[in-house]
Amino acid sequence: MTELPSVFPNTTTPRRQDKSKSLDSLLEESPNGSDSSSSPGASSCSSEESASPSSKLSPIIIDLTSCKYNVVREAALANGWKIRKPTSNAKDFTVFWMDQSSAPDRIMKLRTFQKINHFPAMGGICRKIPLARNMKRLRKAFPEDFSFLPHTWVLPQEYFKFKNSKKIIGKTYIIKPTAGCQGKGIVLTQDPTDAERYGDCVVQLYVDRPFLIDGYKFDLRVYALVLSVDPLKIFMYKEGLVRICTEKYKAPSSLNIKTDCMHLTNYSVNKKSDCFEYDPNNFSVGSKRDFNFLNKYLESQGHSPDKVWDSIADIIIKTVLTIYPQLLHQYRTSLTPKHGDFVCFEILGFDILLDETIKPWLLEVNHSPSFNTDTPLDKHVKLNLLTETMKMLAINPNERIIGMKIEKAMSRERITGHYSNDVEKIVENMPSREEIIATHTRIEDEVMSKGKYKRIYPTSTTTALYSKFIEKASQEFTSAQSHFMTSSALNKQVSLSNVSNNINSNHPHSRITHDRSKSASEVEGRGRARSNSSSSTRASDKQQIRGTTKLPLIRAKSGSKIPPKSASEQSSRWLEKRKSAQNRPSYKISTKTLNFPSVFDQVFFPEDRCDETEHNHLIDEEEAKVLELLAESNNLRKKFQILTSVNKHWSP
Repeated sequence: MTELPSVFPNTTTPRRQDKSKSLDSLLEESPNGSDSSSSPGASSCSSEESASPSSKLSPIIIDLTSCKYNVVREAALANGWKIRKPTSNAKDFTVFWMDQSSAPDRIMKLRTFQKINHFPAMGGICRKIPLARNMKRLRKAFPEDFSFLPHTWVLPQEYFKFKNSKKIIGKTYIIKPTAGCQGKGIVLTQDPTDAERYGDCVVQLYVDRPFLIDGYKFDLRVYALVLSVDPLKIFMYKEGLVRICTEKYKAPSSLNIKTDCMHLTNYSVNKKSDCFEYDPNNFSVGSKRDFNFLNKYLESQGHSPDKVWDSIADIIIKTVLTIYPQLLHQYRTSLTPKHGDFVCFEILGFDILLDETIKPWLLEVNHSPSFNTDTPLDKHVKLNLLTETMKMLAINPNERIIGMKIEKAMSRERITGHYSNDVEKIVENMPSREEIIATHTRIEDEVMSKGKYKRIYPTSTTTALYSKFIEKASQEFTSAQSHFMTSSALNKQVSLSNVSNNINSNHPHSRITHDRSKSASEVEGRGRARSNSSSSTRASDKQQIRGTTKLPLIRAKSGSKIPPKSASEQSSRWLEKRKSAQNRPSYKISTKTLNFPSVFDQVFFPEDRCDETEHNHLIDEEEAKVLELLAESNNLRKKFQILTSVNKHWSP
């Protein structure tokens, strides 16, 4: 049985080199005999409503059943694409456009010629917590290069670090819910204790000295296109939105800190203000303005717009590179042998703030930026952005025909069991991957020459400049993978489903022992002795926990330090014990094994926190608090709840 080939096979696919043809020439001789002299960037077929039945080219069909924005439909029709009818074959489309993120299994189900507008794993920068963590890993190695994200704490995991940090003394900070968007749930405060009330959230230092436009705070919505990850291609759109607050800015104080329209630049917040305004005929006035106005304003204030945009492009590249190994890994593992190249693409919305020194700060990244067109400026920017993006995909209309013919030939072979060389005839004349990339690059250059897109990666300068960041991100990803595999293997040993059945209220510790080799009678006898005295049970539990972790329990107070010598010795013993897993004692509950030190490793020593210098002189208050809770609880199930709850926050 012949394996279903890729429409654009890898370079390792056997082919007759003397008959290798370019993508254009191959599709000119497509199986339906059509003439494809037009650019692959757009089909000559008209829209669904006006498509001519006599058209020779196969239409590019876009599925918008999961997209709510009408401007996407308009852009597709402007490119001559056809909109899939809800009543037609659900699998008959060329591009699937959706507003939500895409799971790997959805990509696996795509046919050979189909594309989708999201990458798997893009949540690593488009969600607040993963963005903060990924940035911290790279900032640790390159502190100067990754200083464009305001200092961020992830709560509740980093609450004690946040509360005890010197960075928040006398500062204003902003609390953002992890799942929030459009400014919902965002709170400004100067009281650190306010963060306790918000559960899962991120706390970020507030940039309190922003660059102002006529006294108003503003931010920028910058659009970037990740056209592919294999190879990586990133483009920045040179037009976007300047979103201006509707109340004049004043430094945060107790009098104005709750005035959202002064401090929050979100359009969804300011559009409700009576002061929100726009001019349909002039994009240089009002609460939303274009980048042409911004460039002129920067020049009028003595600043170089080119330097600002170079800095913003640098932020976009570095942000994507923090998760590039994950992107590439997820993309490759989501594809099957039937898929071609360039299956995924994604438009990202970067929210950028300029401070008074014109330094750009990254606020957040949106994987599904809003394409609402409430104002004429929105319509102008977003329609052009989407129209050019669809052209950048370089889709040849007849790719769909070729893919469908290959699928039919393979289906015939499976049904009849009769082998034919129809598939090989198509595959052997297909262009190489290098030729496909060259064709796409040529089309991209044509689109950029007439539009607003600018290639920012790779270029003659950026490839070498950013290689060290890719290398470091790859090391972090490999380390995290190894840690995750180890954690997964350990977690398989831990099962709490039968704890309530194994331990009853009369004998809460009747089946616990340090040594697996002890007989059942010894275990039961020891359990009965414990059940007779609750005080001895609590003391025994404390001793077990101490004996397992080799760390004396400390009732930590904020900022309380341990003498350097004892703290260093204690840290060394703990780290040494961590490296010798075979010597670790274990608890046994019936047939379920709980390796407590391994769980502690996951809690206190994930790969991105395993820095011995952090533990030399100060026991982390989070660690001491968990140990204290474990020791004071004489309920075994409660201990498990504490461990699993904390471990859940620190596991990768």
